[in-house]
This record gives sequence, C-alpha cells and structure tokens, in this order.
Amino acid sequence: MLNAITHTLNDYGGWISLISLIFSVFLALMTGNIKKNIKLILEHKDLNKQRSKIQSSLAKNIESICQNIHDDKLFDISIIAELEEIIGILEQHKKILPFKIRIELFYVQHELQKKLSDINQELLCKKLSHIKGALKHETTYIG
Repeated sequence: MLNAITHTLNDYGGWISLISLIFSVFLALMTGNIKKNIKLILEHKDLNKQRSKIQSSLAKNIESICQNIHDDKLFDISIIAELEEIIGILEQHKKILPFKIRIELFYVQHELQKKLSDINQELLCKKLSHIKGALKHETTYIG
C-alpha cells in the first residue's frame, strides 16, 4: 500500500516538475521578449528625435536656398548642387512622403533638368516652399 502511494506521488511529482520546467522556460522567453520590446521602443524614440533633426535641417537648408534665390538673386550651379543633394535625401524616402509632396518634388526635379537660364526661379522657390512646409509639419514622416 505504501509503495503504491509512493509510486503515485512520484508519477504526479514528475509531471508537476515537467510542467514547472516548461512554464519556467516560457516565462524566461517572455521576459526576454519584453526586454527586446522595451529596447526597440527606446531605439524608436531615438530614431524619432533623429528624424526630426533631419527634417528640420532639410527645411532650414531649403529656406536658405530660397532666400538666396529670391532675396539675394543668387542662382548658380552651386545652388543647384545643394538642391540636388536635398532631393537625393528626399528620394530615399519618397515612398513614405505624401502624394502632394512627391508631385512637388517631381516638379522641382523637372525644373532642375532645364538649362540654367531657362529655370523658372519663382516656380522653383514656390515648390521648394511647399516641400519645406511639409517637412516642418509634424505628420510628415521621413526615415
């Protein structure tokens, strides 16, 4: 009788130990996932700060270029090179830009393909100002 009780308790004890082991492994994995998720959230906040800096930097660059074109009447190959650099940065994230901004970007690119003397500087500044406004707006996501 005592052997039967001992044998039954050993069987149940073995199953309880096995379930406890599986549960412990599951908890360890979940805790690791929680740590990874927290780490990803913190990295995402850092990326948002960096994205915001990039957007504000691009907006300031566009603003200074428009000021050079409009106020100072400066428009030469170096300004076009700066615009091409900004367009290259925006092109990397073209798929996530709003449709209106992509159209404005297309017009700027089309205008810059013309000869230097044929470029409509007023239209260029207008389109660049639209892009600058979108970059300053918080809902536009780049990166």
